Amino acid sequence: MNILRKALAQIPPVDLSSLDPLRGQDFTSITNTVVDGLIAIGTPVAVLMILIGGFQMLASGGNEEKFKSGKQTVTYALIGYGTIWLAKGAVTIIKSIVGAETT
Repeated sequence: MNILRKALAQIPPVDLSSLDPLRGQDFTSITNTVVDGLIAIGTPVAVLMILIGGFQMLASGGNEEKFKSGKQTVTYALIGYGTIWLAKGAVTIIKSIVGAETT
């Protein structure tokens, strides 16, 4: 038995923190990171889609279908961007209900 203890004492301790896929983050920081990433990606996409929709409306040349398509593009871009910001608000509300720390 002493031989086994001596043999095990020679093995260096293993650091398992590198195997943690969340890197020590809690649920609050993960949701903040995801929503902030969506906002960072969604802002330029929404601006681009609004510009495309505006160009479609300007270039419609009196064609009602093309104008309607541009108007829908702008509408859907605004709805999508608003939904992203509602997600940010929903995370904040849920954190306050649950009592999680706000960062």
